[in-house]
Amino acid sequence: MEHCIRSWGEYWVLEAASNHKVRRILVNTKGCLSYKYQDYRDIWIMILAGVGHIASDGIVNDYKEGDFIIIPKGIKHSIENSSEEPLVFIEIQHGTYFGKEDFVLIEENNQST
Repeated sequence: MEHCIRSWGEYWVLEAASNHKVRRILVNTKGCLSYKYQDYRDIWIMILAGVGHIASDGIVNDYKEGDFIIIPKGIKHSIENSSEEPLVFIEIQHGTYFGKEDFVLIEENNQST
């Protein structure tokens, strides 16, 4: 199982196949993933713990445990943990390409995607 530590938190790749990737992601308090979009994959997110401040195509909402959001390819988005507890979610990526080159950064938060 791949495990990566980033400045905003960490993630574990639970499964990787030709048409999907599943990751468990933990975002530290005040951690934020960069504002970006992808051309080759849709992203489905299920919040397991904490509150995620998610911007998706200009609309910003808070999502809590049990909430689910779909971010289609081409939609600009970012995820931030503005709470005092860790944000934990499962991310399912579905598409045709999963390389880092697919991420198009709009605004980098000085933290890796």
